[in-house]
Amino acid sequence: MPYAAETPRNLKTGADHMRSMRSEKPRTKDSNGKYRWLIVSLVRHGESMNNVYPTWNAKNDDRLTLRGRVQASTLGLHWRDTRIDAIYASTLTRARVTAHAIADANNGDLSVRTEPLLVERHIGSVARVHAARGDHKAARREQHGPGAGKLTHRDRMHRPGGGGESLDDVARRAKAVLLSTLKHHFEPLGEKPEGLALPPERCTAPTDDVPEGIPHVVLVSHNVFICEFYETLVNWGKPVSEHRSTCTDYPNTAWWVVQVPRGLCHT
Repeated sequence: MPYAAETPRNLKTGADHMRSMRSEKPRTKDSNGKYRWLIVSLVRHGESMNNVYPTWNAKNDDRLTLRGRVQASTLGLHWRDTRIDAIYASTLTRARVTAHAIADANNGDLSVRTEPLLVERHIGSVARVHAARGDHKAARREQHGPGAGKLTHRDRMHRPGGGGESLDDVARRAKAVLLSTLKHHFEPLGEKPEGLALPPERCTAPTDDVPEGIPHVVLVSHNVFICEFYETLVNWGKPVSEHRSTCTDYPNTAWWVVQVPRGLCHT
């Protein structure tokens, strides 16, 4: 798989298994013989009210808690010297506020752009009705399908009733965001960036050490969406039937960095 990843300090991921999942060598040059690279940082929003007091409300647009605002501000300060060329946020309040905390603290001149495709998975009205009646077991079963609680047996095509999205639906949104980001922000380079290996030899790099000449785009989104974005990379080039789950889970304001070469776009 043609990318390197940085694992957040408090994030358990399938990053250690990336090398074994690569089935072919990545193509790293475009038709003009130039390398084209992009750095994408994925950020989950700060702690929200629904994280603490689940309400299963229809809009799913809750605000950050006090702790969540502190988390967002702290992350912004941590990234204040990190070069960011563009920052996008989900249209939901908790993601927008987190993104603005990053942008406002940054030494660069940043404006937050909202993107509807970055929103969290839609769980549908049927699961919310079960939850409103106090039957949370039925709500979870409706949301996740018959295999709820059994990760390896989850039905990725299960679509919750009342307008819900399947995991494959979210994955399609994630792929659309990835390809759109690549299209609008890739930068051609004459040589491969120093310190980067293809395939990568390491999975860590400091966020304040963004290589010069490579655009850095930040996407502020939600847990399920970011997990699907991650798995889109891990499963790149595989048929949907061979999708491999990674057990990735993002705590609030956890982040992950991917360095993507142009070859990823060739399908």
